[in-house]
Amino acid sequence: MDQRNDRRDRRRQSFNSVLYGCLHPRRRDNRRADDDQWCLVDIYDPGLVMVSLAIVLMSCLDAFFTLQLLSMGANEVNYFMKTLIESDISAFLTTKLLFTCSGVLFLTAMARYRLAGRLRVRRILEVLCGIYACLIIWELFLLATVAMTPFA
Repeated sequence: MDQRNDRRDRRRQSFNSVLYGCLHPRRRDNRRADDDQWCLVDIYDPGLVMVSLAIVLMSCLDAFFTLQLLSMGANEVNYFMKTLIESDISAFLTTKLLFTCSGVLFLTAMARYRLAGRLRVRRILEVLCGIYACLIIWELFLLATVAMTPFA
């Protein structure tokens, strides 16, 4: 019988093991077909990463365009955001980006899960990306309309 001299528990996580796992990800897929619903991975599919980054970037564009439109006389419809903008613009930007980024990170981590056993969470991210794209197009239309309006 082989006896080990090293008595450390290899299963115990430390900061070094977390750092190593971040720098050298291994889990691309689940081990068993039945685990599809319950598997978290370290390496994400590039399409999912692009959708997540697009949502965050369009959220930044939305904040910029919103501030531009407000400076031109538009009104904010969202009461919570309107309150933040009126109190402090940096609080508005921080809150918007914090909520967007944390939500996108959570949904990206859970992208393989199914809501109510039917709808993949990844589809929610894709729909949100489409909604943000429509919002950006609408804001660009509003900015172009205001820019072409002659001043009286």
